[in-house]
Amino acid sequence: MSYTSLSCLQNSVFFGPCVACPMMLLASFGLGYEEDEIPGIIRLGMNFSYLRHGVEALVMAVYGNGRGRLECPKNEDYCELRDPSALFKTVGMSQVTYWGSMSALCGMFLAFKVASYVMLRWRLSTKPSLLLKLGFVGRFIKANFNIPR
Repeated sequence: MSYTSLSCLQNSVFFGPCVACPMMLLASFGLGYEEDEIPGIIRLGMNFSYLRHGVEALVMAVYGNGRGRLECPKNEDYCELRDPSALFKTVGMSQVTYWGSMSALCGMFLAFKVASYVMLRWRLSTKPSLLLKLGFVGRFIKANFNIPR
């Protein structure tokens, strides 16, 4: 997401949602699957999704920390998800900890802040950068070689 600070406004407006959509999909992908049923490359993508860690931290804050059994409605004969540990196993979060998810969120926040700062400083610097040189080359080619847009 911090790449958008390097590009122009039109590219940033397009690129932001293009990155956010896969993150949203990866945040909810593993719900309902056991941890070993998810392919490794998808699990790796899930680990880089800040939305996934947010969902995990929220579920652990509500249902974790030794929460007792949940109440079942009177008209139900059997409640499968009465025990919070059964809920964690069902949604594939049996190995998740609250502090692990929160530390991942804080680490991602700091990494995004530092990367955005560095990229903005690079873009706003007065020294000619690689992006400026590439833009000049592109304008030169379009102006002198009559390439249609």
